[in-house]
Amino acid sequence: MIIYEFFLKNIIKKWMEKRTISSQWDFHAKSAEKHQAALEEARLKMQERQNKMAEEHAQKMKEKEEQKRLEKIEEFEKHEKGQGYYSKLVG
Repeated sequence: MIIYEFFLKNIIKKWMEKRTISSQWDFHAKSAEKHQAALEEARLKMQERQNKMAEEHAQKMKEKEEQKRLEKIEEFEKHEKGQGYYSKLVG
């Protein structure tokens, strides 16, 4: 009877250890899932910010190109009037 009790206690003890370990794995899985969700949210936020910055940069570049185009047109008109290309004279 004592031998059965000893074995039974060992079996129950091992089963309880497995049960707590599996619940720990569940906990780790849940925390890992929360962590992954937080990382994904942070990535999306950073990507939105990067997209906004890229859009602003593209707009600035477009404005610079338009300014250069207008300057070239103005210089060509000066040339047609006989004032010369890229003249520093005001006139």
